[in-house]
Amino acid sequence: MISPADSLLKYDTPVLVSRNTEKRSPKIAELETEKRDLERQVNEQKAKCEATEKRESERRQVEEKKHNEEIQFLKRTNRQLKVQLEGITAPKK
Repeated sequence: MISPADSLLKYDTPVLVSRNTEKRSPKIAELETEKRDLERQVNEQKAKCEATEKRESERRQVEEKKHNEEIQFLKRTNRQLKVQLEGITAPKK
């Protein structure tokens, strides 16, 4: 089993995080801006993905409905043709 001390991440140099925006370095501000931009891009991509999934799901449902209707049409046609064929080939009395 891993001891709790070994399970923690270890850093060579301590990292200080400050909430005071006035004392932050320009690099930190730049990285935070980049982070916000990337989060916005992620949200946009998620929205696009969800819209695409919804659109494709609706398209599949329409295609499935058309397919089922075509199958029912072909079954009806097949039954009608069988009845006609039996009428033609049935022995006449």
